[in-house]
Amino acid sequence: HVYPSWNRMSWATSQGEVELAHKLASGWEVRARAVRRNVDKFYKDGYPSTGVNRANHTATYARRMAGLDFEREAADLFASGPFSLFGRRHSLTVGYNFDRRVADNRSVTYPAVPNVDIFDPDSVPEPTGDFTRGSANRVTQSGAYAQARLSLANPFTLALGARSSNYRSENRNIAPSPETDFVATTRERGEVTPPAPLLWHLAPDANAYVSYADIFFPQSAMDARRRTLDPRVGRQVEPGGKGVLL
Repeated sequence: HVYPSWNRMSWATSQGEVELAHKLASGWEVRARAVRRNVDKFYKDGYPSTGVNRANHTATYARRMAGLDFEREAADLFASGPFSLFGRRHSLTVGYNFDRRVADNRSVTYPAVPNVDIFDPDSVPEPTGDFTRGSANRVTQSGAYAQARLSLANPFTLALGARSSNYRSENRNIAPSPETDFVATTRERGEVTPPAPLLWHLAPDANAYVSYADIFFPQSAMDARRRTLDPRVGRQVEPGGKGVLL
């Protein structure tokens, strides 16, 4: 390979979860879930950053070091159960969830090393020196949601629902950069997405469906300036079928 032997990467993840459920009268149930996740990532490496000179097999090597501390806290509370309307049995789910993610990034770019024989990558010296810049990103999203599965008439079921979503992405500088306060780069509030699938029960193990949904999908990926990408939005219409074959 063409990489120095001092290259290294470490990744540690810890996660804790808890879930509580309480059964109520008439078949209703309340559930609460919570999760906390921590990720620590570190890497230090050197690598060819230019094309290789075919005459002498040399290239310029870039050198860098970075660390990431990531923390996620999320919770979901919902109730679901049956109800009767117009002489038929239906079901309803209502809930609220919350999700917050904070990522602290620190990095340094060391001076590049030119004219390195790619067959002798260990000639690239391991750099020393601490991080020189830092940034943090905080994404908070929450929303209330509901869905009713309505038994229209055999064999049709209509699922009507909606979710009202709140989304906020913030960035700031952290040490060793001059520290700044969080500044919102993306903010959405009360974004309503109403899904509406219609199911046709063809057989005990076979269903056909047609579904419409608005799409609002927050992203965690960042651009080159370490800013969270805007949520993906759109509409989707999908016909299809599902079945079980033994």
